[in-house]
Amino acid sequence: MIEHQTYWDQKLPLRLLEYKTHFCLKYDLPVDTLVLLARRNQRARETFVDHEIQYRFRLIRLWTLHAETYLTADVRLLPLIPLMQGGTVHTPEAEIRLLTASEISEEEKSILWSVLNIYSGLYDSSGALQRLKRGEQLMIESPVIDWLKEEGRQEAKIEGNIE
Repeated sequence: MIEHQTYWDQKLPLRLLEYKTHFCLKYDLPVDTLVLLARRNQRARETFVDHEIQYRFRLIRLWTLHAETYLTADVRLLPLIPLMQGGTVHTPEAEIRLLTASEISEEEKSILWSVLNIYSGLYDSSGALQRLKRGEQLMIESPVIDWLKEEGRQEAKIEGNIE
């Protein structure tokens, strides 16, 4: 099980234990838990401990990984480059590799490109905006934009701005 978290949540370890228990019971298979943490947080920890339970999971602190190392890894990891050490410098190279990748479909490429730009906006909003302007057509074709629009509509409904 892979859980991606932009920010650390103190209750995450307990939720992970709940997910793990659910999957173990449902599928009767062992479940390994991996958390990809995007933003730096000193309180992030790899365990949950109380008076009866001790639970460990794998925590990957993305900001500690060297972006350059992952430029030649599987193309599906490229959207994580902006979150890594040196990521801002290597994001343009990751974008080019992603857009020229022949091993993935155009739809997957547009999704991954959208994610790369969303993540790069966390650290480099002007660079992300420039890439988004250049790739407007790719973004339009991406299912990610439809999801973002729907999220905006739902949020507006909750706030009472749209009937």
